[in-house]
Amino acid sequence: MNHFPLNDARIAKTLPSTNLGSGVLLFLRGACVASLLWLAHPASAQNQSWIRRFGTPQLDSPGAAVSAGASGVYVLGQTQGSFGGPNAGGYDIWLGRFDSGGSQTWVRQIGSSAWEFGNGAAPDGSDGVFACGGTEGGLGGPNAGQSDAWLAHYDGSGNQTWIRQFGTSEWDSAGGVAMDGAGGVIVAGSTGGSLGGSNAGQNDAWLARYDGAGNRLWILQIGTSLDDYAGTVSLDGTGGAYWGNWTEGSLGGPNAGGGDAWLARHDGAGNQLWIRQLGTHSADVIRASAPDGAGGVYVSGYTAGSLGGPNAGDTDPWVARFDSAGGQTWIRQFGTNAIEDSYAVSSDGGGVYVGVEGLTATGGLLTPSLTRFDGTGTQLWTRSPALDGAQSFRGIALEGSGAAYVTGGYTEVWIARYEPICGPPSATFRNSGPNPPSLQVTPPMLGSSFTATVDLTTTGHDVAHLFAYDGAADIRLRGGQHFLCANLHGSGLLYSRTVAGPVATFQIPIRNDANLCGLHFSMQAVHYGGVVPFALSNAQDLVIGF
Repeated sequence: MNHFPLNDARIAKTLPSTNLGSGVLLFLRGACVASLLWLAHPASAQNQSWIRRFGTPQLDSPGAAVSAGASGVYVLGQTQGSFGGPNAGGYDIWLGRFDSGGSQTWVRQIGSSAWEFGNGAAPDGSDGVFACGGTEGGLGGPNAGQSDAWLAHYDGSGNQTWIRQFGTSEWDSAGGVAMDGAGGVIVAGSTGGSLGGSNAGQNDAWLARYDGAGNRLWILQIGTSLDDYAGTVSLDGTGGAYWGNWTEGSLGGPNAGGGDAWLARHDGAGNQLWIRQLGTHSADVIRASAPDGAGGVYVSGYTAGSLGGPNAGDTDPWVARFDSAGGQTWIRQFGTNAIEDSYAVSSDGGGVYVGVEGLTATGGLLTPSLTRFDGTGTQLWTRSPALDGAQSFRGIALEGSGAAYVTGGYTEVWIARYEPICGPPSATFRNSGPNPPSLQVTPPMLGSSFTATVDLTTTGHDVAHLFAYDGAADIRLRGGQHFLCANLHGSGLLYSRTVAGPVATFQIPIRNDANLCGLHFSMQAVHYGGVVPFALSNAQDLVIGF
């Protein structure tokens, strides 16, 4: 077996020698014996630093979360109680700012005698925040009929600088918002009327751009003769936006059956650059989107079919990456035999975080979880906030430090902060002195395999024995090569294996275990066989990353 038993190094150093595995390897002319050290797998560490739960005696829930500048988080939601002021009637909107320690900086509540909903939020780039949703009353002006869309801006101190309400005589709402990179905002939603053009039939999707003062620059509407909805929008990095949700028609291609997911890209002037439709014979929906940091976009949602892999049962969450030209880079479907959905996704440029809520197979309890994928679609880890009772998952906000804020709630609101788990992986070369360098190692990543190769032709040996130690203390180089024999059973040993040359290749998987994040270790090879007894390679100092 060649798996790293890469548990937390602190745990490894405290284990007695009786914890050695049964595999025994003889090498180096019988002078030394190396045993592969297998440690018990601890449970994946939760790096949740805090969690806060709050609300009123009435129903309270969040709808979105976004970063609040250098630290902290904005959370938008709705309440039937008096969350940040007296309730005006039905559901009111609330917007709160919380610092990095989870303390409430401020909270604002607005509403009418009717019902309001908070659906989307985006930072404004100047410590403030844009928010949007729907209202059945007069939140920012007279109601045009049934439900209207609303869009508002707040500064960093919680002062509302402006609010706009717009709609038709039918049902209208705003589902998602993103800053446009020029101080303004792009907002998307759905309408049963003719909000940004002639209605194609039933519900259509609309997209609009406003400047920083709340003036509308343009609005457009797309749809089919069936229902079409828009619920998320993200920047494309060039002043335009990605947006999407689901359609019962053929909005971006033939309908596969039921509702299909759709994703489109428009430039900063509102021109459609492309549109894609993806689906199965069952329901498929895009709920959330986030820029991937390279000009493309991540999207997540749910499917009742097999959209990105076999269906595990009922509805599964899925996440996909699209490039700027609309090409699907990859798609992953994951889940259990329960009902699961994804309302939240966020990217730090190195990968993507996906928020999932699902009904447990036993008891029907709504439970949230946070899953991370790297940029190639490899699932790295999953965490569940320390909660009890029925809980949804509605928002993810990433801080510049790498911390993640997550929020949800069913009858109350919860916010949790997760500290950075891993930084970028690294592999640093160390020269061994008189022996020619022969070891090359790729940077190690959590939940995937990395490669080490040993070129034995540099010294004319037949076989390489690769070993790794926690830290670098057991591998001495420069000024005095050192190879541990008597101490090879030592508590710092993480890996030990022999492979024949002339170029020995080692594929070394790393468990998907948060205990391993940021673990430092050193790797070296012993060449042996052939004419001369043995030689040491250079060493590689490694740090496990994402």
